Amino acid sequence: MFDSLSAKDSDRLQRVENWALRLILKADSCTHLRDMHTDLHLNYLVDRRHLHTAHQVFKGLNDLAPSTIKEHLTALSDLRTRNTRASKSKNLLIPNFRLKTTIAYDRIS
Repeated sequence: MFDSLSAKDSDRLQRVENWALRLILKADSCTHLRDMHTDLHLNYLVDRRHLHTAHQVFKGLNDLAPSTIKEHLTALSDLRTRNTRASKSKNLLIPNFRLKTTIAYDRIS
């Protein structure tokens, strides 16, 4: 739902962020990335994306999010017709989907 970036693109974005950190902190290539993230109180990109997803799900479950986000959240108890212990839990359905994005670039001559 909120985490549709491919692993390849995520890795590229993390490398760009790491390069920017080295540029901002004027650090050499021997400086460990963990130290640079700690100095700026910055989480890794994947951790920030997971936190953002958790934040959006929390908002959706507590009626703090727009209806477009809430409509993507489906409780498993809404799908089951039998009354079981699992039907009383607050588990969410995790949809299996892949987004395909095609971007066409026009060359400017």
